[in-house]
Amino acid sequence: MPATAVPTPATAVPASGRAARSAAQRAAPRAAQGAATQGGGADIGLLGRADAALGAGRALEALDLLERHARRYPRGSSTEQREALAVRVLVVAGRRDEAAARAERFRTAFPDSLFLPSLDAALQPP
Repeated sequence: MPATAVPTPATAVPASGRAARSAAQRAAPRAAQGAATQGGGADIGLLGRADAALGAGRALEALDLLERHARRYPRGSSTEQREALAVRVLVVAGRRDEAAARAERFRTAFPDSLFLPSLDAALQPP
């Protein structure tokens, strides 16, 4: 049987390009990991701590954590969650007027949010 030559695929990378692509592939996971740490991990951790503080009756601590979150991640992927939690924290802290104003801003920013029913419930008179 005669040996047949295998055609070079059109997508083949020249030898000089392989090293560059390999370096780019190695860098991609580090960049993704850095992005996750900046937004997807640490920001959720702060929100979890704020929620735990609220659950333990430490509303002022929760509010401090939420304010820290807002400074670090002003337009992060968890902004909606942060703002909804902030409304609940303000209600528990006795700052109902501030909570109502923040809830109105929330409605404007997130009109289709799944958090709206919980905000409505939190803002009901005691």
